[in-house]
Amino acid sequence: MREPLIVLIGMILSLEVHAQQVVIKDSISKQPLSFSTIRYGENGFYTDKNGSFNLKNVDSPTFTISSVGYKDKEFKKSKVKEVIYLPPRAIHLKEVSITVKKSEVIEIKPGRKVFWSSDMSNWLLHKKGEEIIAVLHPTDNYKNMPIKKVRLNFDKVKERKALKNKNTKIFIRLKLFDLKDSKLDNLLFGSSPIPVNSYAEDEINIDVDDPILFNPDGIAFVVEMIDFEDRENLPGTVNEPLLRPALTMRGDNKYFSTKSYIKNGLEKSGELIPINKRILKFTGKKLDRNLSIGLELMK
Repeated sequence: MREPLIVLIGMILSLEVHAQQVVIKDSISKQPLSFSTIRYGENGFYTDKNGSFNLKNVDSPTFTISSVGYKDKEFKKSKVKEVIYLPPRAIHLKEVSITVKKSEVIEIKPGRKVFWSSDMSNWLLHKKGEEIIAVLHPTDNYKNMPIKKVRLNFDKVKERKALKNKNTKIFIRLKLFDLKDSKLDNLLFGSSPIPVNSYAEDEINIDVDDPILFNPDGIAFVVEMIDFEDRENLPGTVNEPLLRPALTMRGDNKYFSTKSYIKNGLEKSGELIPINKRILKFTGKKLDRNLSIGLELMK
């Protein structure tokens, strides 16, 4: 009797675990939505790259699911099924008609990186959901020019000695927002998750699919750190990812002025904290640092 009983218990436990796994999918294509955000109260986490999460990890009777390009939806934990479908969000942009020649592309290189020997050459993102934000205001000659590409630089992370594979990559996401009353307002663009090798110097280029005008009121460029690309194969001692977006001493240039902030994107009321204010708190030094960011504009 003992062996059949053990098998029965194992089957029950297996069914219980399976019932707790939930997958989030596109309501039209039925494809999984990787790294969707699960929020409850002031807490949250991401689904995995297959759009799956364990309902047991939600410590609240209700929670909200959000994913870039989709409508946020709130759910009661007791009524959630094994598959959740999110409807795509219609992003309304001004219609832009452009004929581009190679000579009409204006390349703005990222601000010169701070040397390692100097203070604060980069900013350490050390928790899932942390964001570094650059708010750019175009100068007169570049107002309302379409943004074609965004370029970001990352410095090498030296802290994570538990990782033997130095090609380990971390997913980030780039989001562009317009501003209202100096706050992030309408989402204009959201990239798919992008892998970055944080254990070597890395540069990434992100194409902006549909033209977004460089709004005179400013555009916020949000770099969101998500999670490891291959978390299931990492040592058990490795919990949070680490990423070091490069900073520059010279934020303003002839193309735009800029101010940089940090924020926890998993917190519902995540506050925008000026990065130089946080640097002053940590180092006791008044330094002028901003996210090193490059653009391609269409003239």
